[in-house]
Amino acid sequence: MTDAERQSYFNAVNQMKRDVSSGQSLYDFYVSYIVPSRSPGAHFGASFGISLRTYVPTIGLRYWDSTLDSYLPNPFDSVIFSSAFFGNGNGAVTTGPFANCRTTSSLPLSRNYGQGGQLFTPAVVSTVLSERNFNQLTFCVNPFYETEYRRSVEQLRHRVLRVPTVSECTNTRECGSKYLFCDRRQGSPHCVSKVVVGGNCIGFANTDICYNSRCVNGVCLP
Repeated sequence: MTDAERQSYFNAVNQMKRDVSSGQSLYDFYVSYIVPSRSPGAHFGASFGISLRTYVPTIGLRYWDSTLDSYLPNPFDSVIFSSAFFGNGNGAVTTGPFANCRTTSSLPLSRNYGQGGQLFTPAVVSTVLSERNFNQLTFCVNPFYETEYRRSVEQLRHRVLRVPTVSECTNTRECGSKYLFCDRRQGSPHCVSKVVVGGNCIGFANTDICYNSRCVNGVCLP
């Protein structure tokens, strides 16, 4: 996903948030529709992606591959929580494309990462993909699993205009994004999110882990 493509997506979301032509923010309408009593119709029938394309016709829905952050010493320091992507991840969101947004309760949009749950790891993804019965899957509408499942079971002739595959690298090929680096320290090479300035880079000396900075004594410095 290029910077221009990502910005187009963010622009569409913000335009939807500001669209109150029907008396209510269209984005807030979709948020209010995602409740347990409307599942799974809220996912299968709400047409969020179609509505987004009324603002920017060329975009599609995106997903966050959190396995790229799971390798980091502290995933909170991932570039995904920089102004180029989601904005800050602790407290009221004041940076990034959704800075100073308000929720449907008129409260500031806020995030409190690290307060529970965990990121997806490659091992977790492999476990999910090993299941073959629909009732064994708890996130059956997650596009990340859909993409990986298709890669594992579909034949080439079935794959037409699918969601782009996950980022991969080798001993001689990089990840193809300035926000990722190829971790070749041990095992199979794999792509990992870069770390922002001031973030933890312990264990990754002599790698390209730091975004627009360098790893010095376990900290990414300008």
